[in-house]
Amino acid sequence: MFVCFFRSSIRSFIRSAFICSFIHSLIHSRTHSFIHSFIHSFIHSFIHSFIHSFIHSFIHSFIHSFIHSFIHSFIHSFIHSRDYMF
Repeated sequence: MFVCFFRSSIRSFIRSAFICSFIHSLIHSRTHSFIHSFIHSFIHSFIHSFIHSFIHSFIHSFIHSFIHSFIHSFIHSFIHSRDYMF
């Protein structure tokens, strides 16, 4: 009787250990997958925003320089044209 109970307890323990191990591995893989995708998304969005802001500031400074240069040359040519008038 004791041997049957002992075997039954071992089988029950093995079954519950297997179920716990299976649940643990399932949760671990899901958690690992979630953390991996979260980190990937974070890095991707950070790089994307960095590139976007870099391009935006580059375009902004280019347009600013272009307008500044255009106004400068316009004023410069206007001043020189007035020199030749007199």
